[in-house]
Amino acid sequence: MFTPEELQNHLEPIWDAGSTGYEWDAKQREKYDADDEEKGFHKDKSGKGYWWGSYVDRSFPPGWDSCTKDYFWVDTGDDPPADVENAISTEILAELAYAEIRVPGTEVTLAPAGATKVNLPTWAWLDGAEFKPVSVTASVPVLGISATATAEPVALEIKPGTPTRRRIRHRACARSTTAGSARSTRRATRTGPRRAA
Repeated sequence: MFTPEELQNHLEPIWDAGSTGYEWDAKQREKYDADDEEKGFHKDKSGKGYWWGSYVDRSFPPGWDSCTKDYFWVDTGDDPPADVENAISTEILAELAYAEIRVPGTEVTLAPAGATKVNLPTWAWLDGAEFKPVSVTASVPVLGISATATAEPVALEIKPGTPTRRRIRHRACARSTTAGSARSTRRATRTGPRRAA
């Protein structure tokens, strides 16, 4: 995004270099009304909107060159034109925020610790205080838009490691304990050998 002055400062050196050809430069100057000191580049709308342009991801993903739309003006508070694919919107920001969520690892405690014993139950638990939502917000402050993506844990699955063991999928089996003023929640699950019916 560019203010009128920023777009002028970006484009005029390109035109002055003459590398794009006189005809193309003249059409561009006409398009942006560059010769009008007061209204050129929408200077009369300064503070009321921005020039938008495309951004190319430097990893050049497939389709990176499909956006051929030139710079376009959007008044503050207005949505970009509907024909502009992937223009910044709350939906795009939500996708970006979601892509950046990093769910922290969860430390599960086993008892007995270390190697387990045949036919001896093994207990597994984790500190419920560490089992909490994680959020990421993406925003464009200049446009006043933002989106927040939240990953909320709903289950913990323990895979004992062998096909003859039961997989444990744990949901809301919470036990609270109070010690002084500190309160912690632990989620407990018992694993053991599969019993014949």
